[in-house]
Amino acid sequence: YTLIIFVNRSPNIDFIIRGSFLIIDIEGNGFRRYMVRMIIGTLIRCGEKKLTLEEVKELLKNDNFARVSYKAPSEGLYLHKIKY
Repeated sequence: YTLIIFVNRSPNIDFIIRGSFLIIDIEGNGFRRYMVRMIIGTLIRCGEKKLTLEEVKELLKNDNFARVSYKAPSEGLYLHKIKY
C-alpha cells in the first residue's frame, strides 16, 4: 500500500482504503514538529508487533512523544489542506 496523510483541523484520525492506497486522514488544531510522522511510525511499529496497544495507549495518555523512537519517512506523506 502507498501511504497518504491528509492533515486538517479538528482532532480526528480516519483510515480509508481506496484501491491500493491506505489514506490516513489526520485532523487537528496544531501539530508539533514531526508529530504526524511519529504517529504513523507508532502505528507501523504496532502493526509490526514491536509495540503493544497498551504501550500506544500509554504514549497517547501521557502525551509523551519523547519516548517515540521511530518516525515514518517523509516519502509518501502529503499535506493535503490547511484550514484557518
